[in-house]
Amino acid sequence: MIKDNAIFKALVALLVAFTLGYFGIVIIHNVFSNIMNDLDNSVKNEYSRYKIGEFVLKEISLIEANFYKMGIVSKVRALEPIQTEIQTEIQNILNAIEVLEKGGVLRSQIKLNLIETNSTIDETYFKVDDDKKYVFEAIDLIPKLDELKLKTSEMEEIVKLKLSIFESSDEKYIKDNMFKVELYFKQIPTLFIRMKENSSRLLYDSKRNISTLEKNIQKEKEYYKNLENIFTYIVIIIVILLGTFVIKQILFKILT
Repeated sequence: MIKDNAIFKALVALLVAFTLGYFGIVIIHNVFSNIMNDLDNSVKNEYSRYKIGEFVLKEISLIEANFYKMGIVSKVRALEPIQTEIQTEIQNILNAIEVLEKGGVLRSQIKLNLIETNSTIDETYFKVDDDKKYVFEAIDLIPKLDELKLKTSEMEEIVKLKLSIFESSDEKYIKDNMFKVELYFKQIPTLFIRMKENSSRLLYDSKRNISTLEKNIQKEKEYYKNLENIFTYIVIIIVILLGTFVIKQILFKILT
C-alpha cells in the first residue's frame, strides 16, 4: 500500500514541514503588522485629540467675538440672532468635550464659499484610551460654559440698561447703572482668558504626547521589525533543517 511506503511518508512530512513553515511566517507577519498598526493608530488618535482642541479654541474665539458684537448693538432685537449663534457654539464645544470623554466622531462644518458648494462637513474620529482619561476638559470648561450661558441671558438686560443710560439725563442714575454695565463687561475678558488657557493646555498636552509617541513608536517599530525578522529566520532554518532531514531519509530509502 502507498500509505505504508516510507518514501511517501517522507514526502508527506516534507510537505507538512514546508506548509507549517509558510503559515508560520504569514502568522508572524500578521501579528507584528497588527502591533505596528496599533502603534500608528495611537499617534493618529492623538492627532485627532489635537484637532479637537483646535476646534474648541476656535469656537471659544467665535463666542468671544459674538459677545463683543452684542456689546455694541444699538437695538435689543439685534441680540437674538447673535445669542442663537452663541448657543450653537457652546453646544459645539460640549459635543467636542463629550467626544473627548467617551470617544466617537466630531462633525464640524467648514465654510468654503465656493460656487459648487458653500460648506463641507469635516469628521474627526477619536477613541478613548483606557489608560488615559482626559477629564480636565470637562472639569474646567463645562462650568465656564454654564457661566457663559448665564452671561448670554443677562446680556439683554445689560443692553437695555446701557441704552437707557444714553437716553437719561439723571447723573445718579447714569453713575449707578454705568457701574453695573462696566462690571458686567469687565468679567467677560477674564472668563475667555481662562477658557483659552484650558484649551491651550489641551493643545500643549496633545503636542507633547504626539512628540513622545512618535519617538517611542519609531523605536518600538524597529524592535518589532527586528523581532519579526528573527522569528522568520528561525522558522526558515527549522523548515530547511526538516526538509534536509526528510530528503536524506528519502535518498536513504531509495539507495537502500
